[in-house]
Amino acid sequence: MILQVAERSLFLWNNEYIVTLVAQHRQVILPVVFNALESNARSHWNPAVHGLTSNVKKVFQDMDLNLWRECEAHYQQEEVCKSVLSLVLPDAKFMHVNMR
Repeated sequence: MILQVAERSLFLWNNEYIVTLVAQHRQVILPVVFNALESNARSHWNPAVHGLTSNVKKVFQDMDLNLWRECEAHYQQEEVCKSVLSLVLPDAKFMHVNMR
């Protein structure tokens, strides 16, 4: 079931109208979806979801590379913080780190 939700939501990116709307509001949308895209691209088990995620990432990069890089830097910062926190507090993997 979750696989189907992931696939269908990623298929929305094949719709030109959706892409146009997202492009108009990318400053709000990309920071919200970036972590999920990165997580899928790095570790999703399904090849179709992995491929669709790569396509969506490319769309965002083509739309606004500077915004993409800002989100990427923030994501990497969060990952470092999570790693450090997990070393200091082993049970911290259950905590959400929000640095925004």
